[in-house]
Amino acid sequence: PLDYPTYSFAQATGISKEVASKRGVARYCEDFRQRHQQVSTQSDVEARRFEPWMRQLISDVEKASGSIFNCVWLNEYRDGRIGITWHTDLGHIGLGPNPVITSVSGG
Repeated sequence: PLDYPTYSFAQATGISKEVASKRGVARYCEDFRQRHQQVSTQSDVEARRFEPWMRQLISDVEKASGSIFNCVWLNEYRDGRIGITWHTDLGHIGLGPNPVITSVSGG
């Protein structure tokens, strides 16, 4: 099952705006807690344990890329109208100072 978190964004007025995500997400990692949004510790969630099929996918991607990966993030973009703007993942706990991030599309 995917989560549809609510994100909080600071506005110029200083008042934060809550926005419900239309993008489904799931975080899988066995090493650390993962935040949906790095600016707030209130959004910490326990990452789920790797599924058996993920271990093979991770192994295949590691062999192809020459990198080691410690988590899997699933994002669901249902109909082509939902997306994500440019962003950085550098603030996420556990990814390290120079994270390598890969993308695998399921369709």
